[in-house]
Amino acid sequence: MFIIQQSVFTAVICVLCSVLLIILLKWTRVKKLKLPPGPKGWPFIGNLPVLFQDPGTTNDEYYYTRCARQYGDIYKLKLGSKMMYVLCKFDYIREAFNHSYIQGRPPAVAYQIAFGPEAKGIILASGSEWKVMKQFAVGVFRELGVGKGVFETRIRAETERLMLKLDSIGGSSSICPNLMELFYIAVSNITCGITFGTQFDYDDSRFKAIVNVMQTYSHSIGPSAIFLTSRLLCGLPFGPGKATRGCLSKFKEFLELEIEKHDSKNACSAEKSSSTTFVGAFLGEILNKGADENFNKVNLITCCLELFFAGTETTSITCTSPFCVSLLTQKFEMRLGGKSMLSL
Repeated sequence: MFIIQQSVFTAVICVLCSVLLIILLKWTRVKKLKLPPGPKGWPFIGNLPVLFQDPGTTNDEYYYTRCARQYGDIYKLKLGSKMMYVLCKFDYIREAFNHSYIQGRPPAVAYQIAFGPEAKGIILASGSEWKVMKQFAVGVFRELGVGKGVFETRIRAETERLMLKLDSIGGSSSICPNLMELFYIAVSNITCGITFGTQFDYDDSRFKAIVNVMQTYSHSIGPSAIFLTSRLLCGLPFGPGKATRGCLSKFKEFLELEIEKHDSKNACSAEKSSSTTFVGAFLGEILNKGADENFNKVNLITCCLELFFAGTETTSITCTSPFCVSLLTQKFEMRLGGKSMLSL
């Protein structure tokens, strides 16, 4: 019995020594690589704990900015066994994106968990898949008049609806308008017009709910965007991983219903539907060429989700930024005198 216990003890000691030796060798190798500086992390998990802080707090929201001030415009973060490098200067980002070694993107694991294994989208796609989806999206947007007079008409019409809504709220002194929500709805309506050909009312409870989910999703990600590409982190039953899965699940329900409505409403030839909306063009591509790894219902949902965020988040935040509003208002009044709307 004593011999067996001694053998087990010896084996445990050998394993621990081996682990410590491996850690020491990796640490020595990293030191020799002359990597950029960065905050110190915990053993094995690195800087992962900071990603589990409550979204929206000062520590979480400005974590990357504080690290940039302390360690410079290029620094490293250790996320478990992986090393991540953060670029905080436009010139560095532009140079990096033009380098052949870092043209790829990590797989959209969060999308695959929520929507299905075919989920690739446009933003997180890479290689030939990204080229195919990019060319398709640019071609569809060109046909829909994005950047031209037709698209300007959509924006002007939605702007007039927003102004009427603000006027109606302004007449009631007891109501304090949520400007961020209103701008989210207005910008999302323009995106919906291109994507589904649908326009929602500003008091539509279902659409307001999905707009709130969109805001929650964007705030919960913050510096935790790594959760989108890590199957382990995204699958955790707590933290940003759980919030990400919940938001994506609600988006899936909303987008599936809207795509189904669009499909039943436009039960006609692919040529007719493809000339009016992004969804129609995508479904027409599936109908004409058959479903493949790029053009399928799952990837359609993923692309629609990315269109919503690309077309809504940045624009609505810019429109509600006090600095941008005051700056643009001065320029508009100087040029227009407050009498008419801008035109392309």
